[in-house]
Amino acid sequence: MTYRSQALSILFSALILTVLTVAWVAEAQPATPTEIQPDPELHSWITSLGEPGDSHQVLDAIVGSWEGTGSIWDGPESEPIPITATVERHWVLGGRFLREEISVHSEDGEVFEALGYIGFNNEAAQYELLTIDNTSTAMLLETGKFHPDSKKLMIRGSFRDPATGFVIDRRVEMDLSKEGRISVVGYTTNEEGREFKSLEGAVARLKK
Repeated sequence: MTYRSQALSILFSALILTVLTVAWVAEAQPATPTEIQPDPELHSWITSLGEPGDSHQVLDAIVGSWEGTGSIWDGPESEPIPITATVERHWVLGGRFLREEISVHSEDGEVFEALGYIGFNNEAAQYELLTIDNTSTAMLLETGKFHPDSKKLMIRGSFRDPATGFVIDRRVEMDLSKEGRISVVGYTTNEEGREFKSLEGAVARLKK
């Protein structure tokens, strides 16, 4: 084969390879997607998830400035420790969440301060409470449900005891049946799995 024949053969092979490559690339290109038409019902539903509704109105019962007394227990066999408490709650972010500030003073000199946000998650269909306080660097996230028949807001959550590493479960019942008054009872599960009453008290509204 002459030099010219070799050159023509190489050129012909290159042209064939180029044609096949172009055809493969064109075939591999994704088809132009069809424009998705907006669904008005879906858009309306998604929008409604971000708007406060009837479940948020339930929380109007705990809005305002509150003051009260109660007792706390460290364990099933411990003696009650008297406490006094003040609570401030008001709506933020367009009525989507309640911001709360809590200050508790015990008879033995302890001071507990907490900042929290409570709201109703429309998508998850549950109340959610996020709390931080002056005794921990952890954020506590609890969930709850409102029972219209008894007018009680039930809150549940858990946290790890830094001293023992044990995960402690707790639940709180907030009785909203009386206008201008909130009764609270809290229960905690100890390391043996025994539930005991750890909090009981009531606060009265000073102003809304």
